[in-house]
Amino acid sequence: AQMKIFESGEEERLIEEQVFVAAAQDVFRGLSRNEDGITNGLDWHVALGSTGHMPGSWPASLRSASDAGQAPSDDWIAFCLDLHRRHGATNARAFLQACASNLGLNRRPVRIEEDSEYAREVSALLFPSSTSRGWRVEAKPVGLSDAMLERIQDEHLDTFRRQVRVAHGVLGQTADEAIVELSDRLALKHGSLDDCWLKMPPASALLTVPSRWLDQALSRLKLCQRPTKTKLQEVLAWNCASSKSLEEVLESLIAPDAFTAVQELWEEVEQEGGSVEACEKVATTLLETVSEAQVDTAFRVAAGQMLSVRFLILLELNWCVRRDFIPLIDLSAPAESVYGRLLSQVKSRLLGHLRFHQFQQLLSSTKSDSAVPNIILNRKAAITFKDRGRVDWGFRKTMTGQLFQELQKQASGPRLYRRAWQSRCFKVQLKGEGGEDAGGLYRETLDTIAKEFQSSVLPLFIPCPNAVAEVGDNLDTWILNPRATTSDCLRALAFVGQLLGLALRTGDLLPLNFAPFFWKGIVGDERTQEDVRSIDAFADKHLQEISREDGTDLGPWSVMGCMRFAYPDVTGEEIELVEGGRDIDVTPENASEFCRLLLQNRLHFDALQLQALRRGLASVVPIQLIRLWSSRDMQERVCGVPEVELDNLKQHTTYKNCTSASVHVSYLWEALESFSQPQRRSFLRFVWGRSSLPTVEKWERNMTVQLVTGTDDSRLPCSHTCFFTLDLPSYSSAEVCRSKLLYCITHCLAIDADGAAARAMNWDEDED
Repeated sequence: AQMKIFESGEEERLIEEQVFVAAAQDVFRGLSRNEDGITNGLDWHVALGSTGHMPGSWPASLRSASDAGQAPSDDWIAFCLDLHRRHGATNARAFLQACASNLGLNRRPVRIEEDSEYAREVSALLFPSSTSRGWRVEAKPVGLSDAMLERIQDEHLDTFRRQVRVAHGVLGQTADEAIVELSDRLALKHGSLDDCWLKMPPASALLTVPSRWLDQALSRLKLCQRPTKTKLQEVLAWNCASSKSLEEVLESLIAPDAFTAVQELWEEVEQEGGSVEACEKVATTLLETVSEAQVDTAFRVAAGQMLSVRFLILLELNWCVRRDFIPLIDLSAPAESVYGRLLSQVKSRLLGHLRFHQFQQLLSSTKSDSAVPNIILNRKAAITFKDRGRVDWGFRKTMTGQLFQELQKQASGPRLYRRAWQSRCFKVQLKGEGGEDAGGLYRETLDTIAKEFQSSVLPLFIPCPNAVAEVGDNLDTWILNPRATTSDCLRALAFVGQLLGLALRTGDLLPLNFAPFFWKGIVGDERTQEDVRSIDAFADKHLQEISREDGTDLGPWSVMGCMRFAYPDVTGEEIELVEGGRDIDVTPENASEFCRLLLQNRLHFDALQLQALRRGLASVVPIQLIRLWSSRDMQERVCGVPEVELDNLKQHTTYKNCTSASVHVSYLWEALESFSQPQRRSFLRFVWGRSSLPTVEKWERNMTVQLVTGTDDSRLPCSHTCFFTLDLPSYSSAEVCRSKLLYCITHCLAIDADGAAARAMNWDEDED
């Protein structure tokens, strides 16, 4: 798009110069009364309105030629262009206008040929007053239709059209999500959450994407896994769409010797429009001379360019949505409404500016600076309560319950959670543990609460049916418990919503492993049967089997046995889908009604709990603007990036008493490379008090690895979670380093320097 604008500007400058030359030629014809096309001194006297002699600053060739009575037109045009270059377009036009005016006053008007290419423009240049009087009528289309675009004969527009078609054919619509992610990562790289979304990204944004990010995007789209021949066909189709010559194509493939072999085939490709299928013969021939590595390199370049072209389409879509769509819709409308469904169509293609800019502005304008309360929590009592297999229905014994009750006592209400970025909502003292809260205990408490959400000690969440049956997807995720209907449970769910809002405001992530089904409910997306399948494969299977029954083939009925209008809910307890459903048999006649009721149950079983949670969330953040987010946006803003990428962690690591090339540092990274994702999350919790990496590119604090001098394999690593620092002993081998780290991330959970506080307060004493 920027190239198009630049070329348009260049074309306008070229046309302006051509109009100026044409005007100068018409003035010269008015000057010359000689059929041979030369002027004399009298002509110059008439044109300049003064003596017939040219000023001394004029070119010597033109001045001497005029004095001799024979100034040729070529010298005159050269002089006018030099005047245009040295004194600017405005002064040069004024000179020609003065000449034309003087000639007209002397009854020698400048005549403009009506059939010349720039007759109208020359008339406006030499006689500007004629365009300043009377009516001016200008017609403008209200919009460009496809039919209008097809009639536009423009080489660059045709090239762009071909590029869009090829890019769409190669990438497909699935690439849009990856493109949006790349654009958002670039924005996050250049500012904080408050200022990185201020503007729409420029058209050239994706041209500056780091190669590592581009490789990750191509890997995510599985483009690099395609056969070599297919990739070569797509490279050829892209180059043909980009109006590249055969020589340029072969040069990019480092195969100039193949020109003769494919010249005729390439001409056929160009005649057929350059589709991927049309490039098959050329690709087959070239595979005999180019290597797989050459094809991969060329494909990576072409794919990056395709992503940039597709990005231009998405950028234009976002401008249209910003101007013509968002101001006219109600973001609080239900997902099943017309507005909700329109929004769902464009949501996955909205860039970060539209999704986050207004949200961050409101967070900044509504943040609270109220005092931070000090909270005392008894983790030992919470652990004892859990070990006894109890459920905290009253929300008083667990860490969550204790924190909930303490924060309820604060007079500030929801404003307590409306904190600024990277600030704390409260300070923690863990009873019987000798840690001082400089941030580490606070994050440790949030992690502990998140773990309690995903356990049986609280009645708020349950494992999804797939996790219980160990089938299908999301085998380790949790969903809202439809049995959490008491007033205490609903107040606690509102508290959970406030903690989610706190995470959005402050960036203190919560390691929650909730199902995508849950996050779709939070952002207000419409759930479908595919979402049901993601949490309950058995229910989805029954829905599919029964819905396929047309009443003629009773095979499935004999397999299912005698089904009735009663079915296990997500907790495994059988419920009636209609009143008296246990006495109503499912038959081919009422099967569709059974499917409808079962699907509605699975889609809305958590409506009451979701309403309570969203109510708490709405007291902390502007929840209506979250409708612009995807469920993945919400999950990553609250929980961070699910996977711990070591490359990302390495880029945000500094070193003391060592360097990144030190052998003992290499032991550390070698150990982390061998860890599973859960072990890497445990390492982060050990060293930082968090279980996931931030989603922003600029972290509040980088990890610091501080090498302890002197080889001592008996020592354990020591962490300072408040400062994201790891004291790493100088181990003798990578194996020793790995074993010591594993021990720490598995057993070292309490923040207690010497255990003195525990002994002084009888920490092991049972408190029921």
